Amino acid sequence: MSKLKKQIDNYENAMTGLGIEGVDKAKSTRAKWRPLSPQEATRLYASDPIARKVVELIPSDTVREWISYVTTGDEDNNFTNAVSFIDDELMRLNLPEKLMEAQNTARAYGGSIMYISVDDGNELDTELSVDSIRTVNAIHVLDRNVISVNSEDIDTDLSSPRFGLPIFYRVSTGHGEDDYQMIHHSRCIRFDGAYLPLEQFKWNEYWHDSVLTKLQSAIKGYSAAIENLPNLILEANCPVFKINGLAEAVAEDDSMLIQARLRQVQRQRSSLRAVAIDIEDEFGFPPNALSGVKDTIDQLKNYIVSGSGYPETLLLGVSPSASLGSQSGASEHRDYYDNVRVIQNAVVRPAIDRVQELCFAQKNANAPILPDDFSFRFNPLYQQDEKEMIETRKLQAEIDGMYMDRGVYDAVEVAENRLGKKEYSYETALDLTKDRGMPEYEASQETAQEPA
Repeated sequence: MSKLKKQIDNYENAMTGLGIEGVDKAKSTRAKWRPLSPQEATRLYASDPIARKVVELIPSDTVREWISYVTTGDEDNNFTNAVSFIDDELMRLNLPEKLMEAQNTARAYGGSIMYISVDDGNELDTELSVDSIRTVNAIHVLDRNVISVNSEDIDTDLSSPRFGLPIFYRVSTGHGEDDYQMIHHSRCIRFDGAYLPLEQFKWNEYWHDSVLTKLQSAIKGYSAAIENLPNLILEANCPVFKINGLAEAVAEDDSMLIQARLRQVQRQRSSLRAVAIDIEDEFGFPPNALSGVKDTIDQLKNYIVSGSGYPETLLLGVSPSASLGSQSGASEHRDYYDNVRVIQNAVVRPAIDRVQELCFAQKNANAPILPDDFSFRFNPLYQQDEKEMIETRKLQAEIDGMYMDRGVYDAVEVAENRLGKKEYSYETALDLTKDRGMPEYEASQETAQEPA
């Protein structure tokens, strides 16, 4: 039988030690993952402004401009009543604040649930019956620190869309091990932090990771550098006094003479703002004592920015680099807002849909009938300034003028589409059955009317 050989697909050199573990330092370097404990996450989140911003900026932006309700049909009384009802209900439940809180705690600790208190006549550990809802009472956000998940509570059915997720959450109600309330997952909306692979997810008690775990070293290093910078400046301002005969004085243990000379210089600096020394002595400050400090802080800053996923202009409040042009800041913001929009649709929209469904199902709230084409959209995060708005509308007016000259639509239709709604619209809806007096249109109508 031939011997098995191990193929190593990297570089090794026994003479230089390249790629040899124990000799090559790079070979001995290992990536280490250790999730933050609840206490560590709390200290970092509560005490460090950069850590707080990393956690809170995206959740705040997901609800900052909130939502608008839309319909593909006419905005009739049924639509207006539905909008008025659901808007009042979501504000009564403080849904924007609850969504932001749920995302904050999920990002800080790795996970949270938004428990929806509903009166449906059933126990909390049973599946929610939407058809039996009398009232939606309140919404409470619970972070993972007050929730425990046991392995027997996990959905192990591979055909289930909730495979690997808890069927029940055990919410602590006291200090004892048995002081908890079982809540069925249908009564909750789950929010997760930074994604973990399945094995790490199980090891982490069926929760994902805090977004601060990968950034903790960079944040601590950056904060320590900024906090110690004043002390460094004071230390760097320490003068250097070269005294002729210092070595002999030290050898003769004449420390009193040395201290007297130093005190004399300090008194002169303090009271006279000048120093008088012997012609053979020297007094001055070390040159470039702070050289390299800015570069070090910039490297720490860049590491935080790259790991956080935020633009530097938002995370640290700095102006965009002049070398990137005047539009670099706006471009970075647009990219960031595109990322926020992904999170809105993936995380926030399902939560709003679920709460809306339960609100419209209330029997004690005189809820109107939900229109079939009733939906909502997230309002734009990027707001045009007045100059950009004027330029955009001017361009749209030129396009409208071009279509009007060709008889595609008329001035009345322009007014209805642009100005006939609550706000200026760039969308154009036309009545295609309208006779527009175009030769091609008239010919097509005559052809359509000829008998077969």
